Amino acid sequence: QRYPDCLMGMKDSSGDLAFASLVANEIKDFDVFPSAEGAIAHARDHGYAGCISATANITAPFARAAWIKPHLQEGREGLFKAVTLRKALSSSKLVASVKWALSRLHRDPSLTRVMPPLTSLGEMEVRTLEATLAQTAFSELAFGAPP
Repeated sequence: QRYPDCLMGMKDSSGDLAFASLVANEIKDFDVFPSAEGAIAHARDHGYAGCISATANITAPFARAAWIKPHLQEGREGLFKAVTLRKALSSSKLVASVKWALSRLHRDPSLTRVMPPLTSLGEMEVRTLEATLAQTAFSELAFGAPP
């Protein structure tokens, strides 16, 4: 409230949706973006402006459907797919998993590189992630084309 022309919103990475909702509803003209796709299900009820998530690099087509068509089957399916993908990607090193998935979607192995102190996925972690993603909508994604 002290800096209304400087601070226009926040990304809440805490996972505390009650707090995010409180801020969204208590501070006028202040956008709140929770950090996980699951929050999209409650976005309008809780006053969220959207979702900012590292996994949106992968889940974007599904999250978009959930955001635009929340009450339609397409939106509900999109939300399920986005949340399931996020859970799979966050089952190991989140940033390394997202970068690995992006490298597969874009067919560019250089995208797997991470900067220290982060570490890339090991061979066993890759195999586990591949098996986990095989049980999700990951195969529906393709570079340059929405599912």
